[in-house]
Amino acid sequence: EEAYDGFIWCDVNACINQNSNKRDLLNCVVEEMGSFTDSNHIVCIKLKYANDIFVADNSKFDQKRNELFEAIAPRQRLTDEELDEAYAERGATLVPITAYKGGYKEPIVLIRRELDFDEIEWISEYN
Repeated sequence: EEAYDGFIWCDVNACINQNSNKRDLLNCVVEEMGSFTDSNHIVCIKLKYANDIFVADNSKFDQKRNELFEAIAPRQRLTDEELDEAYAERGATLVPITAYKGGYKEPIVLIRRELDFDEIEWISEYN
């Protein structure tokens, strides 16, 4: 739950991978920012401060989910409890960005603080 609830999720660009460092991860892209209107926005986040910024390995969620689907076949839908197992796998990798040492297969940035206006760069709007 901690690695899911209450965070702004950043999709790290294709150039971000298991060899990326903390500086690379401080710049990320958020899609669907702004749920107050009928349109969504893509914004680039350029973080000034590392406080309340975390990194998690999203590949652990996908790996566990795939294992669960194999185990429950031919059933095609996971229960809430089974899905929680996959969330827990990702959550177990959650570390403050200052403690991130690299090596995550699919690192994602999770932000748990309000952003300053100058940390957000508007890229585009889409519907």
